[in-house]
Amino acid sequence: MMSLPQRAVLVVAAGVAFAVAWLWWYFGTLPADGGWFAYAPNTQVTDTYLVVRERQIEHLLIPLGMVAVWTALSLWLLAPTRPRPDE
Repeated sequence: MMSLPQRAVLVVAAGVAFAVAWLWWYFGTLPADGGWFAYAPNTQVTDTYLVVRERQIEHLLIPLGMVAVWTALSLWLLAPTRPRPDE
């Protein structure tokens, strides 16, 4: 059985792992050209969206899902332990 400080470290490590996984996925799915659409320089045409996101719902729901999983894991790991009855 792990002590409370060990479980707290595990919760933080899981949060960092989720953040790294999401950043890897997020930046791996961006357009390679960065959203550039070849407008002429020094004109009034500008790109209001720096990066075109075709899957905006995924970019919203995946981090929220990861936070939900991390929260559930944290609550489970940091829940008070019950003493086991002697066998």
